[in-house]
Amino acid sequence: MALDDPDGGPILVLAPKPLLQQWQDELMELLLLPSARWDGRAWVDENDLEYPSEGMKSLGRCPRRIGLVSQGLVVRGLSEAINQLLNRRYTCVIVDEAHRARRRKLPRVDAGADEIDERAAPNKLMAFLRQIGPRTKSMLLATATPVQLHPVEAWDLLHILSHGNDGVLGGWTHTSPWFRPSHCLAIAIGDAAVPTRDVRDGWQYVRDPLPSRFEDTAFDRIRRSLDASDTRWQFNPESLEKLSLAIRRVQLQNRLLPHYGDNFNPLLRCIVRRTRAYLEATINPATGAYLLPKVTVKLFGEEDQGALVLGGYLREAYQEAEAFSLLLQQRIRGAGFFKTLLLRRMGSSMEAGRRTVSRLLGEEPDTPDDEDDDDADEETPAQVGRPPQGSSDFRNFTDAEMTSLRRCLDLLRQ
Repeated sequence: MALDDPDGGPILVLAPKPLLQQWQDELMELLLLPSARWDGRAWVDENDLEYPSEGMKSLGRCPRRIGLVSQGLVVRGLSEAINQLLNRRYTCVIVDEAHRARRRKLPRVDAGADEIDERAAPNKLMAFLRQIGPRTKSMLLATATPVQLHPVEAWDLLHILSHGNDGVLGGWTHTSPWFRPSHCLAIAIGDAAVPTRDVRDGWQYVRDPLPSRFEDTAFDRIRRSLDASDTRWQFNPESLEKLSLAIRRVQLQNRLLPHYGDNFNPLLRCIVRRTRAYLEATINPATGAYLLPKVTVKLFGEEDQGALVLGGYLREAYQEAEAFSLLLQQRIRGAGFFKTLLLRRMGSSMEAGRRTVSRLLGEEPDTPDDEDDDDADEETPAQVGRPPQGSSDFRNFTDAEMTSLRRCLDLLRQ
């Protein structure tokens, strides 16, 4: 769709630095699309040809229509790089690993509506995406984990998309009920519902944003009655009076409103979920082949008898991480998910586990690698021996939890 844009504008891909080469290779191998990646000094095209560069000034002069740029340029707050990227208008901006754009302080798992609705303090990547949103025709946020610790993280991604796009949460006045994250999430999970008794109350949820005519025949009839194109999303409350009594009763009150929260809440309208199983089992009508060729892999060690046994201090470190997670679960509802993340990091490699525990303790980080460079977005460095302040209950640990983490870290350092 972006490539078919008649204006032929540039396409920007923001991805973690370690993934830029993979993006470039697969664009060429799978789609025959040439691209250029910024290596920190100059543009390098799909043939590994490096272009003459004037330093950061050349960032805004990509030799290919598709430019691949590391998120680290934004995360490190390099003002010249950020200005170069913001000085252009784009056909599409694609953000890989988009969950890295997040608020600095997450609400507690059991937080009330007031805490969830507090204005989010964005990290540098989120703030940048809010700025670039009005400068692109479309934006795609790609992530396998839109929710890591709290559902508001998914709403935050929609809020990024809403900058420059009134069709996501509503128009520029921000008066739509969907702009209240607690209420939007409550409707999405079935804890609240769109009003149906009084059609005027229900109309507040439908009119801003009013979905396009292609999403349901009822919207087509409503838009024709309002003489409105699909490029207009926000309508005032009085626009209800322009609808005939039949449309108000049959299309709005009887057809749309009873299940509006289930079918047309912004999270369902704007989040596209695609699993590998779906892609491998679904035929592409344009080619007659599967959307994704199935790759059969025989895995060894999936059963208990084939697993590698941790020995000595490594086993003790893993057990200590489990003990820490149990302490956390006694204090915080929903900490089981945190346990899964921590143990998965330790299971991927002991070095990954050591770095994770070290960060939880707020110790001075080691020399960052490429991936850390893209993800280190805090304004102030952590203090040795103290966890980051004000982030969430998942950081403000008790003395017993801190002691358990320190034991785990000592074992991992052996």
